[in-house]
Amino acid sequence: MHEDKLYENGKNEYNSIAIPSNIDESILAGIQKAKLYRRKSISQRAALLAACLITCALITMIRISPVFAGYLSELPLFEHIVKLVNFDKGLKSAVKNNFMQPVGISTEHESIKLSIDNIIVDETRMIIFYTLKNNGNPAKIRMGRVDLLDEKGEHLKAAYGITHYYSNDDSSVESNFIDVSFSKETTIPDMLTIKAWIEDVPISSEAVSIRDYPTPTQPKYLASVWELSIPIDKSKFESMKQTYDVYKTIEVENQKITFEQIIIYPTRAAITVSYDSRNSMKIFNFDDLCLIDEKGEVWGSIKNGISGSKLSDNTEVLYFESNYFETPAELYLKGSSMRALAKDKLEIVVDIVNKKLIKAPDNKISLSSISSAGDSYALDFILRKDPMDEGFHYMPFSSIFRDSANETYYDNGSSSSGGMNDGNYFNEITLYIPGDKKYTNPLIFTLDNYPNRISKEFFIKVK
Repeated sequence: MHEDKLYENGKNEYNSIAIPSNIDESILAGIQKAKLYRRKSISQRAALLAACLITCALITMIRISPVFAGYLSELPLFEHIVKLVNFDKGLKSAVKNNFMQPVGISTEHESIKLSIDNIIVDETRMIIFYTLKNNGNPAKIRMGRVDLLDEKGEHLKAAYGITHYYSNDDSSVESNFIDVSFSKETTIPDMLTIKAWIEDVPISSEAVSIRDYPTPTQPKYLASVWELSIPIDKSKFESMKQTYDVYKTIEVENQKITFEQIIIYPTRAAITVSYDSRNSMKIFNFDDLCLIDEKGEVWGSIKNGISGSKLSDNTEVLYFESNYFETPAELYLKGSSMRALAKDKLEIVVDIVNKKLIKAPDNKISLSSISSAGDSYALDFILRKDPMDEGFHYMPFSSIFRDSANETYYDNGSSSSGGMNDGNYFNEITLYIPGDKKYTNPLIFTLDNYPNRISKEFFIKVK
C-alpha cells in the first residue's frame, strides 16, 4: 500500500478528534520498514516488576485524589499515565484492571535518552508509553517521526499518532504516548521495533503546531536514530473481545444509517456503521453518539487518539471508549446530532492565480490569503463554526486534491487554530500544497468535515 494512501486514511481518522483549546497536536499517520532485539538483565526485570506493582497502587490513588494526581504529573514516569486517565475511561479501566505490560528499555544518543516505559495492547490497538529525557543537548526536543517494524524488518501495517503535551515547566522531559491502530491486515509481532527521529523544536511554546516550522514539510531532526525493540506478550489479550450484532437502521432527515456490529476490546469499542449509497448527504461524523448502560453510565467516542477507520466509501468503523471490564447488564447506542453536507456541495474551488474562492458550500468558509511557505503554497481559510464546536479544531480538507485538468496531488499538511470574535467561533486553517507543480488553474479540494448538521434522537438496544 502506498504510504500517501495510508496518510490519507490516517488523516481522515484524526479529523474527528476534539482538541482541548489550549493544546495543539502534531499527528503523524502511515505504514512504515529494520529490527533489533535487546535482552534485559535479571535486575531490570526485577525493577520492572516492582515498578508495575507500584503503578497499580498509584492508579487507584490517581482516581481518588486530584491533588495526588497533580503531584504525580510532576514525575516523568507517571505523567503520561495521569493524562491518559483523564482522557479515556476505557484505558483508565484497563490500567485499573492491570491490563498493562511493563517494558522498561532505553537507548541514548546525543545526550538524549529515549525510554519505552509500558504498553497497553490488544487485538485492535496499542498504546506505547515513552519518555524523552534531555541530559544536556541544547535543543528543545520532542518526538518527531516514528517507524514501526516487525521481526522481519518490514513496516507494520497500522496507522499511528503521536500527541505532544508539556504539563510542567521542565521542557527537558517529554512523557507521552504513541497510539497505534491495527487493521485487519495487521499481523501483531512478538517483537516490535521502534525507530524514532527526535525533532529540534524551533520555538519555546508548550504547544507546537505545523505552522511553527519555517516550512511545513521539513521539520528539523537530530542526526541520530533512536532504535528499540518491544516484546509483546499476545497471550495476555488472546480472545479478549465481546461481539454484538446490531443491524439496526435509522433515518435522519431522509439519510439512512445502519449500525451493523459492535466489538468491545479492552482498549476500545469498534462500531461498524454503513451509509445508504442513495443518501443525498455525506455523513462526516456523529456529535454525540455514545454507548450507555442501564445506570446511565456513558462511554463516548475516542477524544485523544484515532477515532475511526474507513472500510469502504459507505462503511466505516468508529472507535469509542471501552467498557470491557465493566460488563453492564444492558447496553444501548444513543445519539441525536451529526455533521453532514449535501454531496453536491463537497467541493471547494480556488483560483490560485487571482487568489479567489470560486466555489464553497456556503458563507461559513472564506479564503483570506495565499502565500509562499518554503517549498509550499499556504492557503489560509477562515471557517466559522457553531458554539458547540468551541474546543474542536476542524481540518476539513481531504489530503488529495486535483486541478482543472483532473490531475491529482497530495497536500503537504495542514494546521488549525481556534478563536472567537464578537461571540462567533472560528478556525483559522492553513492548507499547504506543493509549490513545485504546474497546476492547471483553478484547484478543486474535497471536504471531509464541515460544521453543517442534521439531527434526530435515537436509542438502540445492543444487549
